[in-house]
Amino acid sequence: GMGGLKQALDLIGFEPAGVVAIDTSAECCKVYKQHCRHVIWVQKIESVTEEQVLEWRRRFPRATKVVIGGGWPCINHSSLNSNRRGADAESSRLLDVMLALVEELKQVSRPLRLPDWDVVEFYENVVMDEQDLTVQSGKIGCLPLMCEAADALRCRRPRLYWIKNLPVLEGQDLQLLPD
Repeated sequence: GMGGLKQALDLIGFEPAGVVAIDTSAECCKVYKQHCRHVIWVQKIESVTEEQVLEWRRRFPRATKVVIGGGWPCINHSSLNSNRRGADAESSRLLDVMLALVEELKQVSRPLRLPDWDVVEFYENVVMDEQDLTVQSGKIGCLPLMCEAADALRCRRPRLYWIKNLPVLEGQDLQLLPD
């Protein structure tokens, strides 16, 4: 959910210099503002412009690392939806918009003669069929980790997490799939 990344950052002791929150819900924006006083709110990811990204870089000139985390709507991947349209659905293609934004974040510093941002990427979605998994993982450039909430909580909520530019340590409770 929208507070999950913030909660994870809190657990590892990471305090962001600022947050760019992209969400259509005004209620979610209020929660973001409670999480971090330096929130820039954007209602739709499709509306983000190159100039906005440049302004974010100007606003945080000393920042060296950017963590981008989120997901795209799962409605067309979920096996609970008998009418799902998979990776080709319009809502599923919001992943492409996220990936384009990542590329902008990686390039934005150069015109301003600032050091490049180190971009850490987290993507989340539901467990999906093999065809969608292959398509979406191919776009992201890595395979996901699977996490089942029922392993620690009382609810079943299996999710896939793609993590890039952050080392993940393999252990007894986590085995990485080969790329």
